[in-house]
Amino acid sequence: FLTASCKGTFQAMSLSRPFPLEQGGDEDEHSFLALKTERQRKWQSFVADLEDTCDDAEEPDVQNPKAAQANNTREFSATADATAAAGIVPFNLGEGGRKFPLDWRSSGPINSLYMMQKLGILSSDNTKEAQNGKTDEGIEVNIPFPKSLPLRGWVAHYARQTSSSQEGMVKRGDKGYLEKASRVALSLAKELAKQCSGAGSHEIMLHEEGICAENVVVTDTEKGEASFVKMSDSPSNNSSSPPTQRLMIGRLGRIYYELFTQRKIPPPSSKETQASGTTYFDCAVTISGGEDDDHESFDQRNKEKQRRRSDEGNDQRQNDLSCLPNPVRILVSDMLENESCSSGGLFFHDDSVASISDVVCDLQQMVDDPNSFLHDSLFMRWEPVIPDKLLYGRNNEIRQCEEVAHAVNQRECQSTMTEHSQSAVMISACAGSGKSHLMKEVSNRLEQKGWQCLHCKFDQEVPPQKAISSAFDRFLIDNIVCGSDGGTQETRAQIAKAFNADSGIEILGQLVPTLRKLVSNEDSRLQTQPHDFSFDARSASKYRLHHLFGLLVKALSSNGRPLLICLDDLHWSDVSTIELIHALIEGIDQYYINEGLSVGECGCSQVLFIGCFRSNELADSDPLATKIKQMCSSIVNLREIHLQGLSIEDVNAIVSDSLFYPRRLTRPLANLIHQKTIGNPLFIKEMINSLATENLLKYSLSRHKWQFDLDLVRVRMVSDGVADLLARRLQQLPKGVLSALRIMSCFGPEVEEEVLMHVRNVCGNSDIIAGLDCATTNSFLTKRQSKQRGHSNVSYRFAHDMIQHTVYQGIVQQERVHILREVANTLIARTKDTRNNSILFVLCDIINKIGPANTPEVDDRQRYAQCNLLAGENAIPDYASASVYLESGISFLDDECWTLSSNSSYNLSLLLFKNAAIAQWALGDTTLMGERIDSVMKNVRCFDDKLDSIHLLISSMLMNGKSSTMSLSHALEVLAHLGESFPEAVEDGLLEKELATVKKLLPACLNDLPPMKDTRKIRAMSFLFLAMYLSHLMNSRHYGWVACRMVRLTLSYGVSEFSPSGLAGMAMSYAIVSRNYTEGYAIGKIATALVIDKAPHVLPSVTFLTGLVNFLKEPMQVTIPSLLDSYNIALKNGHICTACVNAMAYCYRKFISGSSLTSLHEELTVFCRIALRHKRFIPYLYMMPISNAICALTGASQSSVWEGCEEDDHNLSQAFEMKEFVLAERIIVIKTMTSFIFRNYEEAEGIICQYQEFFNIHGSKGPMNITYRSFFSGLVAFNSLRGNNSHKTNWMDIGLNAIKNMEAWTKECAWNFQNKLQLLRAEYLYTIGDYDKAAGEYQLSITSAHKHRFIHEEAFACEQAGLFHLKLGRKELSDSLLRQAYECYRSWGAETKASALLQSLQQP
Repeated sequence: FLTASCKGTFQAMSLSRPFPLEQGGDEDEHSFLALKTERQRKWQSFVADLEDTCDDAEEPDVQNPKAAQANNTREFSATADATAAAGIVPFNLGEGGRKFPLDWRSSGPINSLYMMQKLGILSSDNTKEAQNGKTDEGIEVNIPFPKSLPLRGWVAHYARQTSSSQEGMVKRGDKGYLEKASRVALSLAKELAKQCSGAGSHEIMLHEEGICAENVVVTDTEKGEASFVKMSDSPSNNSSSPPTQRLMIGRLGRIYYELFTQRKIPPPSSKETQASGTTYFDCAVTISGGEDDDHESFDQRNKEKQRRRSDEGNDQRQNDLSCLPNPVRILVSDMLENESCSSGGLFFHDDSVASISDVVCDLQQMVDDPNSFLHDSLFMRWEPVIPDKLLYGRNNEIRQCEEVAHAVNQRECQSTMTEHSQSAVMISACAGSGKSHLMKEVSNRLEQKGWQCLHCKFDQEVPPQKAISSAFDRFLIDNIVCGSDGGTQETRAQIAKAFNADSGIEILGQLVPTLRKLVSNEDSRLQTQPHDFSFDARSASKYRLHHLFGLLVKALSSNGRPLLICLDDLHWSDVSTIELIHALIEGIDQYYINEGLSVGECGCSQVLFIGCFRSNELADSDPLATKIKQMCSSIVNLREIHLQGLSIEDVNAIVSDSLFYPRRLTRPLANLIHQKTIGNPLFIKEMINSLATENLLKYSLSRHKWQFDLDLVRVRMVSDGVADLLARRLQQLPKGVLSALRIMSCFGPEVEEEVLMHVRNVCGNSDIIAGLDCATTNSFLTKRQSKQRGHSNVSYRFAHDMIQHTVYQGIVQQERVHILREVANTLIARTKDTRNNSILFVLCDIINKIGPANTPEVDDRQRYAQCNLLAGENAIPDYASASVYLESGISFLDDECWTLSSNSSYNLSLLLFKNAAIAQWALGDTTLMGERIDSVMKNVRCFDDKLDSIHLLISSMLMNGKSSTMSLSHALEVLAHLGESFPEAVEDGLLEKELATVKKLLPACLNDLPPMKDTRKIRAMSFLFLAMYLSHLMNSRHYGWVACRMVRLTLSYGVSEFSPSGLAGMAMSYAIVSRNYTEGYAIGKIATALVIDKAPHVLPSVTFLTGLVNFLKEPMQVTIPSLLDSYNIALKNGHICTACVNAMAYCYRKFISGSSLTSLHEELTVFCRIALRHKRFIPYLYMMPISNAICALTGASQSSVWEGCEEDDHNLSQAFEMKEFVLAERIIVIKTMTSFIFRNYEEAEGIICQYQEFFNIHGSKGPMNITYRSFFSGLVAFNSLRGNNSHKTNWMDIGLNAIKNMEAWTKECAWNFQNKLQLLRAEYLYTIGDYDKAAGEYQLSITSAHKHRFIHEEAFACEQAGLFHLKLGRKELSDSLLRQAYECYRSWGAETKASALLQSLQQP
């Protein structure tokens, strides 16, 4: 019993090649072809015998299925034996090496079971099991679904399972089969596309007769993969030529017809239908009762379709295709339109598919998104739906961002800071190009990989600093406060550690309230009371704010999860915000250093910054452009990405996805849209919406197709840009909705619902909230709900800032002012008693948009200025925002504001101008600061009112390195007014007497003294500190006198924050003026104890001052860590000058103490970089000679160089010109030391001869300078004497004076100076010829240097001793000492010197 379908299967099998084509083993080509031919012959014989057996077999008794089954079983064993005897393995039906196993098991009736038995696939036991699955209707074989099947067998299997009311037809709702059939169809189309593109094998070619359902096998029934089985040989061996693409598409359409309709055969297109222009799709479209696009009545359409059916004999095409989903119906119909190719037609219908790649594209969309492009969900779409969650055409940009992110994630701590340690991506493009969308997509992908993501969006209405602060606050709430995982707890611990016992939490906590709650569990809500705006260099320093934010970033990224910081719309940021971002991008890791660890070991944060900005709105001179250029040449690994317009294919994808329509059919419209929009995504979306709104793009309910007239669209698309399209859409909104949008646009891109509730009925509106909700449904707004500070917060935001801009600019100027004034006055009236900072800032933004020009009333101007003053005071330490509010407040003042009789006007003016000057100082705008100070100085009514301004002026000059006699005279003038006068000239004798007197008044400890409460004396102490610092820089003897006065006030009125500095200044004066190091050291200890207990924030200044004395009493190595700690503290507090001063002292001390040159070079690179970045020229010059010496000793290269300051000789000349004698002496000391180490005695002698007389006359300018200048001058002097130098007498005086000084210093601290004294003595004894004592002193010096950990001086002593013994002919001892010197130099890190010494040892 064999049906026609089974015979068809055998026919397909007989045409198939069952064996692989691979050439195996060592067989040659002829043997392989012979074997192939023989196996092919056996297979054809087997199939022919099998067909004969089937034809001769008795028809099974349908009434007695068991008997039929038994007959089948008997025939099975004989066939299986014959198959095995022939050596046939009937499991390879593939072409070109493709293997298609024949283990398919049809679930059909008995004839399929019989055929499986004949092929040897089903055993007798399987047959018995299959018989148990019979039903009342017949026998069903319940065998597992096979892995591969012929296409018709695969369709038959599903046809039986999913049979519909229409015989054999697939149900419209059978989504499972449709999706599987789509995958099968796609695999066939891809195979043909591969052949058409030439990517397939050149030996195998599929020809026309092979494109049929009989030649298709579903090779993987699970995945829905199929392939053509029969493949012809090369065209050279075949008379027929390859089919054209249209012919292939037409024949493939017939396969799809049969596939999707489940075994229905498409009838050929008749000549009548071709002549009438009726398409397959026309015949397949059913009658619908909706409004027709051609405005025909329903009856007319119905009659026309009935007539057409009658004329065409009720074409079967309609019956077969009408039940298919519309996308499938369109594709199959358009493919079948190519059948005219086979009948000799020359013209094709406009909708016919012309390319196999179009078929692949349509099917790929069905497979990827079946709900949108396969199934008829919601009867297609009534209007375009612009996809917001998809990103088109940016795969390359996403890949670049992910590459940088991967490098950050995999990055280990750098071993050196000369490499790129921070990473950033800057995305630039025109407005509407999808910058924000791209950044959000990258953020979503990284979040899925475990990253933390912080999002900050700038806009034109909100102060940029506030945007950053709010972003950090939201991040802490969402990820830390509301989180409970282990990483969250670790982050909390890292934050607490970063801000432990640091007053910085008070400052940063004002900007990021949640941070204060995390650290101290305080209420995170900001208070409405104004903060104290009096000048405080610590809180007003923008550098401190940079480092406080840097500490927070480091803490957030130290929990094992990388941190992504997204900075959206950077073109709206200001200078101060850009500087903050630049500081964060460069990272604080490069600036903070821990003793005992290399720079790389101090911790490397895993942070990635991604910023975006509008390139067309950024000039080359813009601060953002300048900073980006700086980052390109700095340690930042910067990746710049510029977004171009989308390609035509990407635009077509957007149009297709918006319409849920195949890309093949949307391509003409997409080409036209791309031509107009140049690929701008926002423009594209608005263009689609505009076309639909103006009815140029509409969906035909009768034909189930989108319709558009390209010529009409081309004519109507005359808009100048996206703003025009937005304006058109806005004008079609209801009046109430448009009014609500206008009111919201006055607030900016985003506003909280809490604020809107206060003005919900302004400007004649009943409820603008309802209007905004309506605008949200029209995609003009987005509504966001978040949780902030413990309560739910709802806000509205424009979908794009261009929408807000279009709405706002669309309001007539006069009407705009009216709306702004009504909103402002309503907020002032309704929030008078409950106004918090968020409402206050919003109110001031509205007020400042009104402007003084539109505020003629004096009372309103005063009220608006007062609001800005209050906002400015509450904005600190965000001095950028404070400056905006304060300057706006000043703009509302009248010209006569200072002279008005009312005290309120005068006080308002004084506070606005004074606080504005402080804000400008914090921002670094000294020009505007000077103007505000001048206004205060000219208009104040009393001297006390200008004290703060004078203090600010002097402080700004001091912080910027512009000390002058005028500044000191200003300070002394103010002090005289405060009752603290000083003599015009201070003699050393008078100063020594004052020092002794005050010393007698000092108790052993000042920690028990009460705090200073007299406000006048507190002000005096602040000016005394400025006067002391200025006099020290000017080498004035007022320095010690001012220090003594500060100590006197402390003893009389209590301790202020400047009291420790006064004690430290007194200690330094004792050491320099009185040469009493013991007393100075003791006073320094009192100062250190007091600063730790009372004012830890001034510890860096006290440490530096007392350090100038401590090294004469304490081991050198002990004094180094405190300098590094002071550097880090000063840096954290934003005291860049103090940080650089401590860095100078730290580097110098590490260098002369013999610390590792390698680690010191890394640290010097950091210090020089921070000096370069903050333009601290003098500190940089102090560190350059050390850096040059290290490079000479180690062979390293400079990494951070101030242009023009590379050479020590040039820097030395500059130091003398600027009268920086301490700097000049330091350069001389280091140059002398380097020349001595390399035994370049002639250069060293020249340096000493040139500058010795100067310092003999003017004296040394630093305790540490004179000790080491004396030491190396003595060593050079004795070497010169032994070299028969003509100035023997002068050299001996220099050498003996060095020994004398060293003896005195050794009495103060043997640890630091004993080995130096012994080496000088050994050199002296060697010079005078007392060799035995000299040998002993050399050994003592070596031992002492080793004991006290001066490894470099141990190397000096060993080398000098080795040369001494070599001179005496003691070669073996000399070599031993020189070898020891070589090892010491290497341990120190002086590889260049060690190599030179080794080379000299190897010479005979």
